Amino acid sequence: MIDEEKLLPNSITFVGIFSVCNHRGSVDKGRKYFETMVNEYNIKPVLQHYGCLINLLARNGQINEALDIVSNMPIKLDAVIWKSLLDACRKNNMGLELSKELAIQIMESDGDSCSGVYVLLSRKMSSQKLQNENDLTACEMTLYLFFD
Repeated sequence: MIDEEKLLPNSITFVGIFSVCNHRGSVDKGRKYFETMVNEYNIKPVLQHYGCLINLLARNGQINEALDIVSNMPIKLDAVIWKSLLDACRKNNMGLELSKELAIQIMESDGDSCSGVYVLLSRKMSSQKLQNENDLTACEMTLYLFFD
């Protein structure tokens, strides 16, 4: 007779679950599994868990909710998460000021990522409908200050 073993999910299991939710765009399920991980399995979230949840929200247009999570996190974010937020801002047509703030966060968390930040921020700036020459000059100055 074989004894049945109850297999419990661990931290890595939940990274996989969040990754699936992310690829499927299942925001509600991702939130539910995050709460389940913390409340039912008493697994303390690590950077990878937060990163998956933030990316899931941001990719699905819920950037403000993602930023709320960021502001309440007990862990310092890495450049990867900041970059995913910056890219989501561009894709979801969020404001240029927020994009600049995120670019600053990326530079502060990883000074070696200049080229990637430059590309993301310049894409955001080019997607904005700059109303006049002053807007264009302000954008050019921002890029110059960040990357010169």
